[in-house]
Amino acid sequence: MTAYNIKKSHRVFLFGKGDSRISLENFKNKMIKLNEYFIIGDEYQNNFYTVGNITSNDLVIFCTYSAMHHDYNSYLPVLKDHNVPIITVTSNIHSKLAVNSDIVLQLPDDESFDEKVASFASQTNMDFIFDYIYSIIFQKNYMENYHSKHAKDVYTNSMIYNKL
Repeated sequence: MTAYNIKKSHRVFLFGKGDSRISLENFKNKMIKLNEYFIIGDEYQNNFYTVGNITSNDLVIFCTYSAMHHDYNSYLPVLKDHNVPIITVTSNIHSKLAVNSDIVLQLPDDESFDEKVASFASQTNMDFIFDYIYSIIFQKNYMENYHSKHAKDVYTNSMIYNKL
């Protein structure tokens, strides 16, 4: 269902902070190779302008281990008012953000919010979820995506070697 929502959306807005943002950037990079261009919603700190311009034809993906971000929760009334579909990737499925999402992809709750030293487990889990979504989308049009990606790889490599 998540892959379907991504494919049918006009635009996909990604929201994540810190290590979650790194996972989203990685996912965005993979999707570019499938001619899918995503927008990092809080990239330029114009968050409320960005959120105010998102429509029901778009999709929002929040990626946050704790789902305890005040600013993300403050976007919910606007997104709900615009009937924007929301997907949240989080370990906190009882958070306000998760409860108000259309789809929640639950991360394992392996880390303590208070005692967390490193985010290795949560970041690995986030990467796995986004890799899985990418693989579903890739597989839907496997031959087209394979040939397109292969042709671009060959072209890119030939340009690199011609410059050497």
